[in-house]
Amino acid sequence: MQTIIHGGLVIPATGQEPITRGIVAIEEGRIVAVGRGADLGELHSGVHRLDATGCTVLPGLIDGHVHVFTYPHNAGFTEAEATVWVTNYLRSALCAGVTSVRDLSSPWDAIHAVKRGVEEKWIVGPRMRVAGRAIAMTGGHGYNEGVLEADGIIGLRRAAREQLKHGADVIKLMATGGVATPGELPTSWQLEVDEMRAAVQEAHKRGRPATAHAYATGGIKNALLAGVDGIEHGVYLDDDVIERMLEQGTFLSPTMSVYHRIIEAGKVGKMPAYRVEKAKRLAEVHGATFRRAMEAGVKISMGTDAVSL
Repeated sequence: MQTIIHGGLVIPATGQEPITRGIVAIEEGRIVAVGRGADLGELHSGVHRLDATGCTVLPGLIDGHVHVFTYPHNAGFTEAEATVWVTNYLRSALCAGVTSVRDLSSPWDAIHAVKRGVEEKWIVGPRMRVAGRAIAMTGGHGYNEGVLEADGIIGLRRAAREQLKHGADVIKLMATGGVATPGELPTSWQLEVDEMRAAVQEAHKRGRPATAHAYATGGIKNALLAGVDGIEHGVYLDDDVIERMLEQGTFLSPTMSVYHRIIEAGKVGKMPAYRVEKAKRLAEVHGATFRRAMEAGVKISMGTDAVSL
């Protein structure tokens, strides 16, 4: 059965101009044709038609940085309760047009079961790629939110292997401090180059990428020297970092909207003051450094750092 979406303003997202009264043809869950009605010829009678007149039709959105279990973990849910919560959240994300997500740290191994449920279609939600639990130094970023704490080359290698054993699609490393963890600064370095390199090697041996949470310039440089494939946040970029990212083909996921969500939540008492103050400082500088990276040609990946509120 072929499905035809017709009558709407179609945005191909391929560089083409939007198509007025366009048609999108779908077979077995894949888009097989996009164009104007006249371009696609006469439609046979066996198709299922969806009239999108007055609507805009665009490809599914990909959110490359989410944390679907963070809110229920911090709200004191059990793992079972959190899983029920997350399955409903994923359905709502799909209904909002998000068709793929990458979860970059979960406090529970249930993230792997949720991913399987989506793949096997007993849960409705976006396609998922998951990191399992992010890896941080002892007491490092995210220790209060269920990350896996490890130290030294052997410790990082073992931690990465453990996450890969559970089914991680990507290894997430905490190269610097951040916003959500008390008692640390986003400008502080954490995991060392050799530690991260060991984890990156394990990911690459399995054909999986590795990415690093990194705000501080020195921490970003350390992560790049370790060979990561992506930088999450990347607030304090300098010219040397940008040049290295260009040379290595490293992606940047700036997650810029998260600071504004934290600040707004703080205004109504739903966010600790220490998080709000750090978010304000980061928001002041991030726009300028992101613009420099984008203009230089660094590859950008969209990510919101959203949690399942």
